[in-house]
Amino acid sequence: MKNFILLLLFFSFASTILAETEATRDSFYVKYIGTALQGADTMIFYSKQDKFKYVEHFKIGGTPAVKTTYLIGQEMIIINDEGGAKNGISITIQQSYDEFVDGIYFLSKQNYQEFSDPAGTDTYLGYPCSVFENHEGNKIWVYKDTYVLKVMNVVDNTETYALEFQLNPTLDDKIFEIPPDAVIQSPGGIK
Repeated sequence: MKNFILLLLFFSFASTILAETEATRDSFYVKYIGTALQGADTMIFYSKQDKFKYVEHFKIGGTPAVKTTYLIGQEMIIINDEGGAKNGISITIQQSYDEFVDGIYFLSKQNYQEFSDPAGTDTYLGYPCSVFENHEGNKIWVYKDTYVLKVMNVVDNTETYALEFQLNPTLDDKIFEIPPDAVIQSPGGIK
């Protein structure tokens, strides 16, 4: 599943040109934990119009590591930080900010709308959520028909849930700054 998430996030959108959407997404912050993260301790998303940051914390051989993906305008920068060495790659993408965010597996509306039926409502982290369930019993909690706050997969016996969620938080632009000590490769060489 993790490979699917990474492939979906990093490759399918980088090579596909999609139509611009007229609607814009609110700013948000969400921190996920759960057994479906397969090796990651947490996944954290910071988002405000035209700026996006996705941080994945995990361990490699017991040593903490971080993978951070930034989307600033049409530039996607992916940085791996293992033992303090920050190496990354820069890719220009042709899709809109909203399409990029909607395509992330844990935030994707398609994750429930196309494969599930309404199963009621529930409050999660104080937010009223619509609950959707598929024929296998997998459930997903969605706030404002957009923000996925909890996923229970009974087939794989995994779950992912938001430990923290804020809609329209005050996010300082410094959150979206690329670390100055990161070595970034681009198709044309080192930046």
